[in-house]
This record gives sequence, C-alpha cells and structure tokens, in this order.
Amino acid sequence: MRSHPVLVASFLCAAVASASAADLVVGGGSPYATIDAAMASARPGDRILVMPGSYPAFQFNKGVHVHGMGNDPGDVVVARVDYHVSDPSIGYDSTLSNMTLQASTATPGYLAVTGNELPPGVLVLDGMIIKGGVFLGGGAADGFSLLLANSRVEPSAGQGFLGSTMSVGGPKNTVEIVDSSIDGADADPDTGLPAYSALRLAGGTRARLSNARIHGGDGKLGGTGAFVSGADAVVDGTFPQPVTLRIDGDSTIVGGSAAGVGTAGDGVDVSGSIDLGDALVLGGAGTLPGTPFVDAQPVDLPVEPYLSVSPKMLDASGATFVQTDDLVTFSMETPAASTALVLGFALDQPTAKFFTLSPVPLLVFVPGNVASLLVPLSPFAADVPGVMLYAEGLTRDATGLMHVSQTATVRVDFLATHP
Repeated sequence: MRSHPVLVASFLCAAVASASAADLVVGGGSPYATIDAAMASARPGDRILVMPGSYPAFQFNKGVHVHGMGNDPGDVVVARVDYHVSDPSIGYDSTLSNMTLQASTATPGYLAVTGNELPPGVLVLDGMIIKGGVFLGGGAADGFSLLLANSRVEPSAGQGFLGSTMSVGGPKNTVEIVDSSIDGADADPDTGLPAYSALRLAGGTRARLSNARIHGGDGKLGGTGAFVSGADAVVDGTFPQPVTLRIDGDSTIVGGSAAGVGTAGDGVDVSGSIDLGDALVLGGAGTLPGTPFVDAQPVDLPVEPYLSVSPKMLDASGATFVQTDDLVTFSMETPAASTALVLGFALDQPTAKFFTLSPVPLLVFVPGNVASLLVPLSPFAADVPGVMLYAEGLTRDATGLMHVSQTATVRVDFLATHP
C-alpha cells in the first residue's frame, strides 16, 4: 500500500511543527500497554505509535494520530475502534493508519469502526485493512470530513450497519475514498444472512470516489435458497437530502452478482447529483445491460465542472510532480465548443486548497476542453525545480452562464539535462 501524500506531509510537519506535540509509544516494553492508556495521556496533536502486536478495542476520543509501526498493516491488529473526538470538541484533526482492525470472531453486525453524531473535524483512515463494518455518522453541523485512502474494507457475512458494509456521512458532510476498495458482505443463506451493499452514503453527503474499487455483496445458493440476490454497490441513506457524488480516477463500481434466479445488484442506486468521470459503473452479473443507475443518471454538466489531470492527482492540495520529457494533460468532460482552459505559472507554492489565478504572472487561454503540454528542458543552464503550473476550466452552460472548475496544480521540475 502507498502512503497518502497528505498523510505523509502531516507526519513530516508533525515532526517539526510544535515542541508541545509528543510521541506516545504503545507496546514493545513501553510504559503504555494499551492504546486506551496512551489515549488517556495524549493531548491534541500528539502521535500514538503502536508497536507490532495485537491489542484490544480502544476509545478514540482526542484529536491525535494513531499509527501502526509495523512493516505493513498486518503487523498491528486492533479489535475495534470507537471513534468520537471530544478534545477538541470541534476542528479536530485525527488519523488512524497502517494497522488491521479485526474482531476475534466474524460476528454478524460487527462494526470495526463506529462513531455517530460526529462534530466538525477530520478523520483520515490511511493504509488500513478493516475486517468488519464501518459506521461513521456526521452530525447535523457542516464540517465532518472522512478520507479513506490506500485501504481495504473486507467484511464477513452480515457485518456492517443498515444492510451496508460501510455507512458514512451525513447532511453537509464530506467523504472522500481514494485508492481504496470496499466489498459488500456476500450472502450466507445457511445462516439466513442476505448480501450487503458495499457503501452507504447518508443523505446530504458530498462524496468523491477516486481510483476506488467498490463491489456489492454477491448472492449465494444454499440453505433455503432465499438469499440469491446480489446487493447494490453504492446506495444512499434515509435522510431526505440528496447525495452529491463524484466518481472518477479510474474507479470501478459494480453491483453484486445474482445466484440462481436471484436479482443482481446495481452499481449505483443513489438519489441526487452523480458526476461520472473516468470510471466504470455496472450492475452485477445477472442484471439487464445498459442500466447501471436506477434513481439517478450521470450529470452531463455539473454546476462545478471537474478538471482532471494526467498523471493522476488526488486533489489540489496534493500536486502531481512531473519533470522534463513528461506529458501533462488537462481535460474537462464538457463539449469542446463551450470550454476553454486557463493555464498559469508561478514560482510560489500554493497555500490553500483552491487558488485564484489573477495574481499569476503568466496566463494562457487554450480553446477547447483538452490541453497537453510536454515539459521541456530548463530554459536556463541549471535545474529549476518547484515551478507550479495551475489550470482552471471555464465552460458556458445552455443558459449562457459561465462556470469555473476547481484548480488543478502540477509541480514542474525543469532540468538542465535529461534525467
């Protein structure tokens, strides 16, 4: 598994940011035998470093970073995490990374990560193997943000919440799933357990799936044969607010397959706005072809048009690094006749997630919806690293209104000689 760039940056910054931050070590002969004990002593901003071994469930109630110190996630195994940060009560930043969450038994209904009515703050799950259900419900306040990166959610039959392996989000809350896979639990007719959906987005959630592999649970023959239907891959919750969903980054979303005479699951069964980018969304084996969406169709022109960049990037805060002889392509999924791209260079490093192009000294307007640039040799007789290339897309909708995309950023290293 690869480390998420935002997470790597947070660890590097944590090492030098503040003298008040501390590292608390759990296991390996340290003073803390359990994660709960370290959590009781920790202060917001601290890191809890967990040595290889098996540990009981713990209460994650502070804005800290809990990191497994093994060579891979399987070296640190924790039974369960009950997540609800109260210190600070809002605006917390927390991380759980490089470990496996696994119950001692494959209990139906088991939740490996659970937290409800979460206050505004950020939780990053990075490099995790989660063997069980996940339920993280944001409160009514705008601000809870969940990032699942470089992780796998792999339940046993019946594990999850409200018929889904992973149930997350809430009104005005944000969920981003990047470079990760989520499986819905397969049916187990012998024990009377139906197939589960993989991902449930509560009503009002703003979600993005990038390079995600999400598969609804498959139907199975056996027992009375009553559980042969596959489950949907992505569904929405019970709140009346619609879901805003973006699927891109070469994602694959597939409903669960049917067994026998069962019905296959849909790829996406969500009421709301669905913006389909570089992705494949399909019903499971046994469904009728050509109908991957049930309640909503992909939006041809989103209100905020999405600008993609190749090589792939995660978001505007994690710039893609390119150098001499690399080809960089910016593209918008809109009609070329109504689109233009704005490119700009600057030597300064951006400091916010979204940027304004007006102060950039050099701007180039490119008609159409695609622009490809070959990075040349340095125009000087020396290497010039860290030049930032910005791009934004402009497009006019059928009513004549102009829309501006998010800003994509690429760090360009001009080299005096070929690498």
